[in-house]
Amino acid sequence: SLQDESGAKLDIDKGGTVLHFSGSREAVSKARAMVDDFVALNRGKVIEVEESKVGAVFGKGGSNLRKIQDRTGTFIDVGALVSGKRQFSVVGPPDAVTEAEDMFAKSLSGDLEVGAGEVRDVLQLGAGTPAVIGRGGARVNELEKAH
Repeated sequence: SLQDESGAKLDIDKGGTVLHFSGSREAVSKARAMVDDFVALNRGKVIEVEESKVGAVFGKGGSNLRKIQDRTGTFIDVGALVSGKRQFSVVGPPDAVTEAEDMFAKSLSGDLEVGAGEVRDVLQLGAGTPAVIGRGGARVNELEKAH
């Protein structure tokens, strides 16, 4: 832990955002440098999502947002609405933030991972819809059985 490695005591008031250091000058200096390095590495980024599409990021009951955090190890804070866009602060190591950003994009495009290694995709059939469905749904049933 930071405390063991630095020799300083670290404390944050419950619900607070201020970190207090105590100990010898050397221990506090070492702990401060370690925390500064950690914060610099985990700065993250802000992802803006149009308010009309925020539901796709949240998912039912927030399940999609939790999934993104769990899979990437990032912390996501839902922020303010600015000019019609909701701001999401994504904090974590750079590779995890990039992965979370990719998952945001997939959520917005509808290309969601349903389970590990499984995805869901959408195809607009347009005029080809009757050919895919078939008479009485026969073609769809055939496709379902084959896959």
